[in-house]
Amino acid sequence: MTYVLRKPSSVLVNIFHSISAFFFVISLSQSIELQNDPYEEARSHYRSKVDELKKNIENAGAYNVKEGRVVFYTLESCLELGSAYCFGNNPESPYGAYEIGPIDEQYVNDTDTITEFRFRPDEALVIIGATPPPATYFGFTHYLYRRFKKNGKWKLISGSIDDSINPMTINVTAGDGSYESKFDAETVIVYTGDNRSFRDVQDIVEEIGIPSSSTNLGVYSLDNINMGVTAGSDTVTFLIRCVNFYNKSIASLYMENPPLHVLRLTPVVRRDFESIEKYPIPIRSTSTTGRNEEYLIPTLNRLQRSIIQNEGGVGIDITRANSNTMEATLYGENCLANDQACYRDNSDSTYFFNYPGRSLYKDDFFIVFGPNHVESGFSRYISVSLYDGGTASDAFNSENELKGSAWRYLPDDPFQNQMYAIMIRRDCTNRPFCMEVADLSKYTPAIVVRAYLSDSTVGPDPLE
Repeated sequence: MTYVLRKPSSVLVNIFHSISAFFFVISLSQSIELQNDPYEEARSHYRSKVDELKKNIENAGAYNVKEGRVVFYTLESCLELGSAYCFGNNPESPYGAYEIGPIDEQYVNDTDTITEFRFRPDEALVIIGATPPPATYFGFTHYLYRRFKKNGKWKLISGSIDDSINPMTINVTAGDGSYESKFDAETVIVYTGDNRSFRDVQDIVEEIGIPSSSTNLGVYSLDNINMGVTAGSDTVTFLIRCVNFYNKSIASLYMENPPLHVLRLTPVVRRDFESIEKYPIPIRSTSTTGRNEEYLIPTLNRLQRSIIQNEGGVGIDITRANSNTMEATLYGENCLANDQACYRDNSDSTYFFNYPGRSLYKDDFFIVFGPNHVESGFSRYISVSLYDGGTASDAFNSENELKGSAWRYLPDDPFQNQMYAIMIRRDCTNRPFCMEVADLSKYTPAIVVRAYLSDSTVGPDPLE
């Protein structure tokens, strides 16, 4: 719910709340000087493994193999990857992508970016190496990027094809199966539309000493994707998301030169449509847990009253500006079925948006408040991000900036630790729990709340 509080000096206080948003975070951010690169040995190991794999493939003669690379990028490098807005990224979450060149027979459009592909259904894209270093979360997601017509016209979809592969679901070589054991772990991910290609990859990686039980499948279904390498074929793309690295120095070394390789395997003899072992459209996991946060509504109402009382001052005229904090109904399966834009949705996260409907001028400030879904046990991570003209400006998260931020408004409430209340101002001098931003007067900003992973293997249920 959003309110505008006006003083004669034109101070605006916009208050947002969303009872339906959830998270759980355990982030230990530390920065140290490293004497040695901890990934040097891993890079050498997987370089050797991949060279052996490529040699075996070439000797067998059934597939041609082309190697690409995994690259991580930030807001600053998004223009290089073809997006001025960084695909609506979380400013605290580095994104990784796969870059690999086209095969000889592939049509290339002059609008194609370096991270999108046209892909035959019998091909396989193989990711092999080490998962990201310890963090709150990582996820590998594949997308239908653009839907092309034979006349060259296209529509941007950016819809997820299946649930993301995350620490709750990924298969790795070693470890005890726990969430924590899935980081810095050996894994193989195979994206294909042909189960025969998937089986072949399992056999190939077994030959170089990686058990097939470490292999993960990213499905392409010919029932909702027009796969192929012609001008009218759909394009696909990929993202790796990482949230809250525990050691930022080690994470930087990982991302600068990831011990992670990407290979494109193309059958030497093209399989016709009838001989392809097709996959059905993936069935998504449910996020319902049977619990909800309704017990927090009285605390939320008390928090709202306390904020108005403590921050409003004398002579405030309170008017409601935008009372709607909306769930972003971004579901990849629906976007693919209906040719709708999905803005690179992620099934591991639930998204909520609030548009204040006004800019942030010199003497203005926003107060954003709501349930801390990490502390209530509904999520592993929650972030509150400010978007300025489509680009993320800054973010607070449940690991540091949100925790304890509502105590000053709810000193005696038993659920005070399960709420947050932060300010967004031009000047945060001597103000705790305050996000300081530059001039936003040219744009109408947006506030985005993300909640990653619940007790299920995907993001929280917004209705809970």
